[in-house]
Amino acid sequence: MPRSELGAARIALAAVALLLPAVASAQSTRDRLDALEARVLQTESVLQGQGLAELSTRLDELAAQVRALRGELETQAEEQVALRKRLAELTAPASPEIAAALVEAAPVAAAAPVAAAAPVAAAAPVAAAPVVAAAAAPTAVAAAAASGPDTLGPVQRYQLAFEALRAADYPRAVAGFEDMITRYPDHALATNARYWLGRSLLLQNEPARAIDAFTAALATGTLDAGRAADALLKKAQMEVQLGRQDDARTTVGVLLERYPDGEPARQARALLTTAP
Repeated sequence: MPRSELGAARIALAAVALLLPAVASAQSTRDRLDALEARVLQTESVLQGQGLAELSTRLDELAAQVRALRGELETQAEEQVALRKRLAELTAPASPEIAAALVEAAPVAAAAPVAAAAPVAAAAPVAAAPVVAAAAAPTAVAAAAASGPDTLGPVQRYQLAFEALRAADYPRAVAGFEDMITRYPDHALATNARYWLGRSLLLQNEPARAIDAFTAALATGTLDAGRAADALLKKAQMEVQLGRQDDARTTVGVLLERYPDGEPARQARALLTTAP
């Protein structure tokens, strides 16, 4: 081999020897870059998975809180139902005879609320006063009770008497209604006062006076149909109790003629069949 070719070969071999480490180093760098990129992708995947897991955990926590709040609301609702039931038991009238009276209190209270300082005892002075019909003159006791100045007025006196009836304080209810009727015989509430006076006297076991009160209420001609039918029925029942059979038959006849339908009429027919 000529010297020139031999020298060129040596130079080529030396160049290859010099390039091999560089090529190896470049391949190593590429491998490391590929590996690093793979790790980055893996890390991102892990991080994304952790984020979804954390989000899912947070949603589970919120759902648990919502369920807990719903449970508290349901518990509170049950407690409120129990409290309403207990309140209804505590405020129920002592006697079923005055259950119908509950509807009367709300309108009167709305018209003129009873003052806190107004004593219920203000209606007491006429406890012994007899029932006064719309056109009848007051007795001496009632006149004396009505002679003084009235600081309450008819609506409040009516309300006080009605509250006494609801509280099953029948003597005070009787006295209050009688006082209101005596002072204000022509007031718009006087007819209802006569009706509730009759109911109060029934509960106080005074049938004769109850008959007089119902008669006075019916005589005004302004008692509503429901109370009028009930007043006639109660009047007939008390007449039977007192042995006034003819009066009871007459009262039942009036009831069936005016109000032939409804519970009072049904009871009145039964009363006729059972009366001696």
